[in-house]
Amino acid sequence: MKYLLQTILLGFALSVFAHGGTVSIADFGAIPDDNIDDSNSIQEAVYKLQTQGGGTLVFPEGVWDVRREIDFSTSNNYISYKLLGDKGSEIVVSAGPEATVFYFGNQNQVIVENLIITGKKAPASDMIDCKYLFYFDNVSQRFLRGMEIYGVFATGALVYTGTGTTVIENSIFGGNGTHNASVVAFNSSLSVINTNFIDYANYKDEHFSKTYVNGGAWIKTDSNSVVEDAYGQRVVRITDSRFDEGARIAIQIANAAHVAISGINVNVSGMDDARGIELSNVENAEINFSWFGLTTVARPAIVALNRTTLEITALKFGAAVYFADIDSTSAVSAKFCPQCESSLRRTKK
Repeated sequence: MKYLLQTILLGFALSVFAHGGTVSIADFGAIPDDNIDDSNSIQEAVYKLQTQGGGTLVFPEGVWDVRREIDFSTSNNYISYKLLGDKGSEIVVSAGPEATVFYFGNQNQVIVENLIITGKKAPASDMIDCKYLFYFDNVSQRFLRGMEIYGVFATGALVYTGTGTTVIENSIFGGNGTHNASVVAFNSSLSVINTNFIDYANYKDEHFSKTYVNGGAWIKTDSNSVVEDAYGQRVVRITDSRFDEGARIAIQIANAAHVAISGINVNVSGMDDARGIELSNVENAEINFSWFGLTTVARPAIVALNRTTLEITALKFGAAVYFADIDSTSAVSAKFCPQCESSLRRTKK
């Protein structure tokens, strides 16, 4: 059944783009490796796709500069896009502290695949590259695959998603910074698979590390309530991923129906009030086969609040990290975790 569903979804994705066009940004005047803003050429390529009913936007090999917003929005949700990198194409973004680099609105589906995105190489006093790198507004399905994002400081988020479903897989977020979270999902289901969130990055002999000002989270999800609507209940799935200590909270989830986390490695930060995972008002959460460690200051791997129900299996803890802080309204059960019984702390509501 699992593989049948995957086949149906893949067939749907292919059928969407079979009916659209394919354009290259190079056909609209963009020139790689010249350190000149390519935003206007990219926007013209997007307009061309819109007249063709959507399709694939190709970024050929080379370094491309984006210094203002690229607007993919339409007045209806019948257009779908695929942004495709070719042979290691790199986009350097420096759009300013109030800008959204790639804005999508009112689409059925958006796929972003095999792109390398870097921020400007600037001193700490001028490190902000944008407010949002990707902003998805009223897009039913979003897929980010094979992405490498290095050294981008986004004051709002690197990826912001509204109502719908988001999948991020086989990607690297390295040396980025934010005042909020790298990935924000609001009123949205989210799956993160085989993706690493790390404090630093080395790419083309450049070292990127804007993470040290990150007092927020790597991943943050929330909704107005535990919502059930045409998109179903809010579900968060995170598997086989790594989270470094640059964020105060690795994963912060509120108001979700179901959470499934498995096979992750978390370096818990030593910042004040740091924790590995925070769950608030989560109806059913499972955290399995994962490791939490690094800090030499006593910090919880998990915090459960506001009527959260949590089941855990086979967790490991290193250094000064202890199992959990659980408030009086929440419930937890554990198996195959000898360290859990000795390091569970009950807190007041």
